[in-house]
Amino acid sequence: MKTFITILELISFQAFLEVSHAKSIKAGCSIRINNDLPEPQPLLLIPGGSKDGNGFFLPKDGDDIVTFAVDEEVLLACSGDNNYLVYSDSGTRTALATCSSDTTFYINQIPYRFSEFACRGYPYHVARRSGSKCHDGTKSHIEIGFEVESDFYKIIDICFDDTQLKTLYSNFTFVSGIGGFQVGFPRPSFIQDDFYPEISVDNLYTRNTQRQTISTILGSTELADKYIAESSDYFLAKGHYTAKADFVYGSQHRATFHFVNISPQWQTFNGANWKALEMSVRTYADKNNLNLDVYTGTYGVATLPNVNGIENE
Repeated sequence: MKTFITILELISFQAFLEVSHAKSIKAGCSIRINNDLPEPQPLLLIPGGSKDGNGFFLPKDGDDIVTFAVDEEVLLACSGDNNYLVYSDSGTRTALATCSSDTTFYINQIPYRFSEFACRGYPYHVARRSGSKCHDGTKSHIEIGFEVESDFYKIIDICFDDTQLKTLYSNFTFVSGIGGFQVGFPRPSFIQDDFYPEISVDNLYTRNTQRQTISTILGSTELADKYIAESSDYFLAKGHYTAKADFVYGSQHRATFHFVNISPQWQTFNGANWKALEMSVRTYADKNNLNLDVYTGTYGVATLPNVNGIENE
Protein backbone atom coordinates (compact mmCIF):
# COMPACT_ATOMS: atom_id res chain seq x y z
CA MET A 1 0.00 0.00 0.00
CA LYS A 2 1.48 3.35 -1.04
CA THR A 3 1.30 6.49 1.05
CA PHE A 4 0.92 9.80 -0.78
CA ILE A 5 1.90 13.12 0.83
CA THR A 6 0.26 16.21 -0.55
CA ILE A 7 2.17 19.44 -1.12
CA LEU A 8 0.17 21.09 1.65
CA GLU A 9 1.12 18.35 4.11
CA LEU A 10 4.77 18.63 3.11
CA ILE A 11 4.75 22.41 3.70
CA SER A 12 3.05 21.92 7.07
CA PHE A 13 5.62 19.31 8.09
CA GLN A 14 8.48 21.58 7.06
CA ALA A 15 7.00 24.46 9.05
CA PHE A 16 6.68 22.15 12.07
CA LEU A 17 10.37 21.24 11.82
CA GLU A 18 11.39 24.91 11.56
CA VAL A 19 9.35 25.85 14.62
CA SER A 20 10.75 22.91 16.58
CA HIS A 21 14.28 23.87 15.58
CA ALA A 22 13.67 27.52 16.56
CA LYS A 23 12.41 26.46 19.97
CA SER A 24 15.60 24.49 20.53
CA ILE A 25 17.71 27.60 19.91
CA LYS A 26 17.89 30.23 22.64
CA ALA A 27 16.92 33.67 21.46
CA GLY A 28 19.44 35.51 23.59
CA CYS A 29 18.72 38.51 25.79
CA SER A 30 17.09 41.85 25.16
CA ILE A 31 16.91 44.96 27.34
CA ARG A 32 14.61 47.91 26.71
CA ILE A 33 16.42 51.10 27.61
CA ASN A 34 13.19 52.85 28.58
CA ASN A 35 11.74 49.97 30.60
CA ASP A 36 14.30 47.44 31.79
CA LEU A 37 17.22 49.43 33.18
CA PRO A 38 17.60 49.17 36.97
CA GLU A 39 17.68 52.33 39.04
CA PRO A 40 20.32 53.66 39.42
CA GLN A 41 21.54 52.14 36.18
CA PRO A 42 25.06 50.78 35.64
CA LEU A 43 27.17 51.45 32.56
CA LEU A 44 26.67 48.74 29.92
CA LEU A 45 30.13 48.37 28.38
CA ILE A 46 31.50 46.12 25.65
CA PRO A 47 34.35 44.01 27.09
CA GLY A 48 37.48 44.96 25.17
CA GLY A 49 35.55 47.62 23.24
CA SER A 50 36.58 51.16 22.40
CA LYS A 51 36.94 53.63 25.27
CA ASP A 52 34.40 56.13 23.95
CA GLY A 53 30.70 56.36 23.13
CA ASN A 54 30.94 53.30 20.89
CA GLY A 55 32.26 51.27 23.80
CA PHE A 56 28.70 51.04 25.18
CA PHE A 57 26.12 48.47 24.08
CA LEU A 58 23.77 50.42 21.80
CA PRO A 59 20.29 49.89 20.34
CA LYS A 60 19.70 49.55 16.60
CA ASP A 61 17.10 50.33 13.95
CA GLY A 62 15.59 53.30 15.75
CA ASP A 63 14.31 51.17 18.63
CA ASP A 64 15.39 51.27 22.28
CA ILE A 65 16.18 47.55 22.52
CA VAL A 66 19.72 46.37 23.25
CA THR A 67 20.27 42.74 22.28
CA PHE A 68 22.84 40.20 23.46
CA ALA A 69 23.62 36.83 21.93
CA VAL A 70 23.56 33.75 24.13
CA ASP A 71 26.84 33.60 26.13
CA GLU A 72 27.71 37.17 25.13
CA GLU A 73 29.26 39.17 27.96
CA VAL A 74 28.52 42.70 29.13
CA LEU A 75 30.75 44.65 31.49
CA LEU A 76 28.57 46.26 34.17
CA ALA A 77 30.21 49.25 35.82
CA CYS A 78 29.28 51.56 38.70
CA SER A 79 32.06 54.13 38.52
CA GLY A 80 32.94 56.19 41.58
CA ASP A 81 34.84 55.45 44.79
CA ASN A 82 31.74 54.95 46.93
CA ASN A 83 29.71 53.20 44.25
CA TYR A 84 29.14 49.49 43.66
CA LEU A 85 26.72 46.90 42.23
CA VAL A 86 24.15 46.27 44.94
CA TYR A 87 23.51 42.62 43.99
CA SER A 88 26.83 41.88 45.70
CA ASP A 89 27.70 42.62 49.31
CA SER A 90 31.39 42.86 48.44
CA GLY A 91 31.33 46.42 47.12
CA THR A 92 32.16 45.32 43.55
CA ARG A 93 32.20 48.24 41.09
CA THR A 94 32.43 46.10 37.94
CA ALA A 95 31.26 42.65 36.92
CA LEU A 96 31.10 40.54 33.77
CA ALA A 97 27.56 39.29 33.18
CA THR A 98 26.82 36.57 30.59
CA CYS A 99 23.56 36.46 28.67
CA SER A 100 21.41 33.36 29.19
CA SER A 101 17.99 34.24 27.78
CA ASP A 102 15.38 36.97 27.93
CA THR A 103 16.57 39.22 30.80
CA THR A 104 18.50 36.53 32.68
CA PHE A 105 22.28 36.85 33.01
CA TYR A 106 24.89 34.83 34.88
CA ILE A 107 27.69 36.14 37.07
CA ASN A 108 30.04 33.47 38.42
CA GLN A 109 27.50 30.83 37.31
CA ILE A 110 24.75 32.39 39.44
CA PRO A 111 21.62 33.54 37.54
CA TYR A 112 20.28 37.07 38.03
CA ARG A 113 17.53 39.10 36.47
CA PHE A 114 18.91 42.19 34.77
CA SER A 115 16.78 44.34 37.09
CA GLU A 116 19.03 43.21 39.97
CA PHE A 117 22.09 44.98 38.54
CA ALA A 118 21.46 48.39 40.08
CA CYS A 119 24.26 50.62 41.31
CA ARG A 120 24.37 52.15 44.78
CA GLY A 121 24.35 55.54 43.01
CA TYR A 122 24.54 56.79 39.47
CA PRO A 123 27.88 56.08 37.78
CA TYR A 124 30.18 58.97 38.59
CA HIS A 125 31.35 61.08 35.65
CA VAL A 126 34.29 63.46 35.61
CA ALA A 127 35.58 66.42 33.61
CA ARG A 128 39.36 66.40 33.70
CA ARG A 129 42.30 68.04 31.96
CA SER A 130 43.98 65.61 29.61
CA GLY A 131 47.31 67.45 29.66
CA SER A 132 47.04 68.15 25.94
CA LYS A 133 46.31 71.43 24.17
CA CYS A 134 43.66 72.28 21.57
CA HIS A 135 42.84 75.06 19.08
CA ASP A 136 45.97 77.20 18.67
CA GLY A 137 48.14 75.11 20.99
CA THR A 138 47.48 77.30 24.04
CA LYS A 139 43.96 76.30 25.09
CA SER A 140 43.30 73.42 27.47
CA HIS A 141 41.85 70.12 26.35
CA ILE A 142 39.27 68.80 28.81
CA GLU A 143 37.68 65.36 28.51
CA ILE A 144 34.38 64.29 30.05
CA GLY A 145 33.62 60.66 30.73
CA PHE A 146 33.75 57.76 33.17
CA GLU A 147 36.69 56.32 35.05
CA VAL A 148 36.19 52.55 35.10
CA GLU A 149 39.02 50.87 36.99
CA SER A 150 42.16 51.81 35.00
CA ASP A 151 40.22 52.83 31.85
CA PHE A 152 38.61 56.13 30.93
CA TYR A 153 35.53 56.13 28.67
CA LYS A 154 35.58 59.56 27.07
CA ILE A 155 32.31 60.80 25.59
CA ILE A 156 32.95 64.58 25.20
CA ASP A 157 36.01 66.66 24.29
CA ILE A 158 36.13 70.29 25.41
CA CYS A 159 38.45 73.09 24.27
CA PHE A 160 38.72 75.58 27.14
CA ASP A 161 40.25 79.06 27.41
CA ASP A 162 41.78 79.32 30.90
CA THR A 163 42.38 83.06 30.54
CA GLN A 164 38.81 84.08 29.71
CA LEU A 165 37.32 81.06 31.53
CA LYS A 166 35.15 80.01 28.62
CA THR A 167 34.68 77.00 26.39
CA LEU A 168 35.42 77.51 22.70
CA TYR A 169 33.85 74.30 21.45
CA SER A 170 32.87 70.74 22.29
CA ASN A 171 33.26 67.58 20.23
CA PHE A 172 31.42 64.27 20.51
CA THR A 173 30.11 61.40 18.38
CA PHE A 174 26.44 61.00 17.55
CA VAL A 175 26.02 57.20 17.51
CA SER A 176 23.75 55.57 14.96
CA GLY A 177 21.58 54.06 17.72
CA ILE A 178 20.60 57.47 19.08
CA GLY A 179 16.97 56.94 18.06
CA GLY A 180 16.58 54.62 21.04
CA PHE A 181 17.75 57.16 23.63
CA GLN A 182 16.34 57.17 27.15
CA VAL A 183 13.40 59.56 27.20
CA GLY A 184 12.55 61.95 30.04
CA PHE A 185 15.57 61.14 32.22
CA PRO A 186 15.78 63.59 35.18
CA ARG A 187 18.09 66.58 34.86
CA PRO A 188 20.75 66.79 37.60
CA SER A 189 22.43 69.94 38.90
CA PHE A 190 25.41 71.34 37.03
CA ILE A 191 28.94 70.67 38.32
CA GLN A 192 31.47 73.49 38.45
CA ASP A 193 34.63 71.40 38.92
CA ASP A 194 37.85 73.43 39.40
CA PHE A 195 37.85 75.33 36.10
CA TYR A 196 36.40 78.59 37.49
CA PRO A 197 38.46 79.61 40.54
CA GLU A 198 36.72 81.90 43.05
CA ILE A 199 33.63 82.25 40.83
CA SER A 200 30.14 80.85 41.42
CA VAL A 201 29.06 80.07 37.87
CA ASP A 202 25.62 78.98 38.99
CA ASN A 203 25.01 82.39 40.57
CA LEU A 204 26.01 84.14 37.33
CA TYR A 205 23.08 82.43 35.59
CA THR A 206 20.35 83.63 37.96
CA ARG A 207 17.98 86.20 36.47
CA ASN A 208 18.79 88.73 39.19
CA THR A 209 22.53 88.53 38.48
CA GLN A 210 21.89 88.76 34.74
CA ARG A 211 19.80 91.91 35.21
CA GLN A 212 22.41 93.48 37.49
CA THR A 213 25.22 92.66 35.06
CA ILE A 214 23.41 93.99 31.98
CA SER A 215 22.26 97.06 33.90
CA THR A 216 25.89 97.87 34.76
CA ILE A 217 27.08 97.31 31.19
CA LEU A 218 24.30 99.31 29.52
CA GLY A 219 23.87 101.92 32.25
CA SER A 220 20.13 101.31 32.51
CA THR A 221 17.96 99.10 34.73
CA GLU A 222 15.10 99.65 32.30
CA LEU A 223 17.10 98.10 29.47
CA ALA A 224 18.19 95.26 31.73
CA ASP A 225 14.53 94.51 32.55
CA LYS A 226 13.78 94.53 28.83
CA TYR A 227 16.32 91.82 28.06
CA ILE A 228 15.98 89.71 31.21
CA ALA A 229 12.34 89.18 32.06
CA GLU A 230 11.04 88.09 35.45
CA SER A 231 9.24 84.96 34.29
CA SER A 232 9.13 84.58 30.48
CA ASP A 233 11.69 83.01 28.13
CA TYR A 234 13.64 86.27 27.79
CA PHE A 235 16.78 85.38 29.72
CA LEU A 236 20.16 83.72 29.19
CA ALA A 237 19.87 79.99 29.72
CA LYS A 238 22.54 77.40 30.42
CA GLY A 239 22.87 76.32 26.81
CA HIS A 240 24.46 72.89 26.31
CA TYR A 241 27.18 72.54 23.71
CA THR A 242 26.63 68.78 23.75
CA ALA A 243 23.03 68.12 24.74
CA LYS A 244 21.85 65.50 27.21
CA ALA A 245 19.70 63.77 24.57
CA ASP A 246 22.73 63.48 22.28
CA PHE A 247 23.51 60.26 24.17
CA VAL A 248 21.56 57.03 24.59
CA TYR A 249 21.72 56.33 28.32
CA GLY A 250 20.60 58.43 31.25
CA SER A 251 24.00 57.87 32.88
CA GLN A 252 25.55 59.57 29.84
CA HIS A 253 22.94 62.37 29.96
CA ARG A 254 24.15 63.23 33.45
CA ALA A 255 27.72 63.59 32.19
CA THR A 256 26.72 66.58 30.04
CA PHE A 257 25.93 68.65 33.15
CA HIS A 258 29.35 70.22 33.65
CA PHE A 259 29.62 74.00 33.38
CA VAL A 260 32.44 73.61 30.84
CA ASN A 261 29.81 72.10 28.52
CA ILE A 262 27.54 75.15 28.47
CA SER A 263 27.46 78.75 27.32
CA PRO A 264 24.90 81.57 27.82
CA GLN A 265 22.15 81.19 25.25
CA TRP A 266 18.92 83.18 24.87
CA GLN A 267 16.18 80.81 25.98
CA THR A 268 13.90 81.94 23.14
CA PHE A 269 16.52 80.43 20.80
CA ASN A 270 17.62 77.58 23.04
CA GLY A 271 14.10 76.17 23.36
CA ALA A 272 13.09 76.73 19.75
CA ASN A 273 15.41 76.85 16.71
CA TRP A 274 18.39 75.33 18.50
CA LYS A 275 16.28 72.53 19.94
CA ALA A 276 14.83 71.81 16.49
CA LEU A 277 18.34 71.65 15.01
CA GLU A 278 19.49 69.18 17.66
CA MET A 279 16.47 66.96 17.03
CA SER A 280 17.02 67.08 13.27
CA VAL A 281 20.65 65.97 13.57
CA ARG A 282 19.64 63.10 15.88
CA THR A 283 17.01 61.97 13.39
CA TYR A 284 19.49 62.17 10.50
CA ALA A 285 22.11 60.07 12.34
CA ASP A 286 19.53 57.47 13.30
CA LYS A 287 17.69 57.10 9.97
CA ASN A 288 20.91 56.93 7.97
CA ASN A 289 22.61 54.56 10.43
CA LEU A 290 25.55 56.94 10.79
CA ASN A 291 28.05 57.93 13.43
CA LEU A 292 28.48 61.70 13.18
CA ASP A 293 31.49 63.61 14.48
CA VAL A 294 29.90 66.79 15.85
CA TYR A 295 31.54 70.07 16.87
CA THR A 296 29.54 72.77 18.65
CA GLY A 297 30.99 76.16 19.58
CA THR A 298 30.47 79.87 20.02
CA TYR A 299 31.66 82.74 17.88
CA GLY A 300 32.36 86.33 18.91
CA VAL A 301 30.81 88.24 21.80
CA ALA A 302 27.19 89.42 21.88
CA THR A 303 26.57 93.17 22.03
CA LEU A 304 23.58 95.25 23.13
CA PRO A 305 22.92 99.01 22.69
CA ASN A 306 23.34 101.10 25.83
CA VAL A 307 21.30 104.17 26.77
CA ASN A 308 23.14 106.18 24.09
CA GLY A 309 22.59 103.56 21.39
CA ILE A 310 26.23 102.46 21.43
CA GLU A 311 26.80 98.71 21.20
CA ASN A 312 28.47 97.28 24.32
CA GLU A 313 29.84 93.82 24.97
